[in-house]
Amino acid sequence: MQPRIADHAPQTQDEAPTCNLPAEHHSVYCPTCSSRLVDSRCKLVCKTCGYFLSCADFY
Repeated sequence: MQPRIADHAPQTQDEAPTCNLPAEHHSVYCPTCSSRLVDSRCKLVCKTCGYFLSCADFY
């Protein structure tokens, strides 16, 4: 198998790679199964495992 050759110019030290994805806070993911939590009124609920986080838990 032949190694792939990059089809772009190599980066220099001054050129840092950029990420176009928006940063998300870790609290929107379930701490049990890592699925995304769904907003349901005053709760964040995991549809995969049933974990929930109440708005009272933030205080």
